[in-house]
Amino acid sequence: MFAWVKLLVLNENLGNKSRVHQLLDQLVVRFPQNKKILVKAGALAVERKAFGKGIDYLEAAHQLDPLDSECKAHLIAGLARHVIDRHHRKQGTASLWERMEPLLDSSSHCQDLRQAKWAMDTLRRALEGRADETANCSSLFFELFICHDVGLPTRSTWRRQWLDVSVTGADWIDLFKVFDLSDQSSDFPPWRIRDLMEALLDKMSVREVKKSLETDSPSLLGLARLLLEWFGDEQKAHERFVKECLSKLSQSLRKLLKENLIQNDPRIDFCLSCTDWVSNRKKPAGILEDLKKIDDEAQAKNLGDVRQAVADLRSQIDIKPSIPPPKKTSPRRSLPTLNEPELPKNLNESKQHEFDF
Repeated sequence: MFAWVKLLVLNENLGNKSRVHQLLDQLVVRFPQNKKILVKAGALAVERKAFGKGIDYLEAAHQLDPLDSECKAHLIAGLARHVIDRHHRKQGTASLWERMEPLLDSSSHCQDLRQAKWAMDTLRRALEGRADETANCSSLFFELFICHDVGLPTRSTWRRQWLDVSVTGADWIDLFKVFDLSDQSSDFPPWRIRDLMEALLDKMSVREVKKSLETDSPSLLGLARLLLEWFGDEQKAHERFVKECLSKLSQSLRKLLKENLIQNDPRIDFCLSCTDWVSNRKKPAGILEDLKKIDDEAQAKNLGDVRQAVADLRSQIDIKPSIPPPKKTSPRRSLPTLNEPELPKNLNESKQHEFDF
């Protein structure tokens, strides 16, 4: 097998794509129990739109190791790509959806969009032009994301539903998940996230923070940790705006505490420490001292999630003791301002893109 792999690598380096495909087909025949070969052959076959062969290879790999999450993700992505291709050819897709359904993760905590049932359900509705009356910000934005990448027109009722959900029904975590989605498409029309930005800033107001804490206090910790992830990745496009959200959130929390409108707890203290670090409001030594107190209180109250968050922030401070000032230009794209002139509401001008999970 070693000689075959060397020959495969040689042809890959030379750019001999047709020879690479031939060699992979031969390797599958000779080594049908090799999962890595099946996944590689299947993924490349799907990429060149040889869907039947590619999906057969990926299904064989999945059967060899049903617990391999990445292998399953490749299979779901292959089926989704085939669905999109058949949709554009005006061919039936029901059998492909039936094959995909048992593979999907229906939990709300699934981080891999290739495996999340809500994401694939959103794809199906987008292709069929149907609305989801129970949609949240994440699924609505993902629908828009799909329409852009696949070359579908945006449904006429999308914007109204987005405004209703983002202003009245969204929580902190759901809104910030949308930022992650928006960052996955570097050419995504920037004016499409202006409503999101307004909704996020509104959620940081004193009134909204108080209401959110009354109904969903644990999500504050999740919000703080999600923001730390953003600042831990220097390639993120929205650093300046997220910093503005943090600053406004910190001001609201401090005002509520000062006026005794909320009760202090380790989650709030942790969130304030995050803002102190990100804004360079305190020196690292002072923040580490605050984190020690938060950790002690969290231990006394048996708040394991807070203790883990504290440990994560400590490790970030150890790696990068201070946050540099935001760059004037984003490494990937500029963030739109809130006072931009109104731009088109539809993406009719969108060219077709491959839907790439």
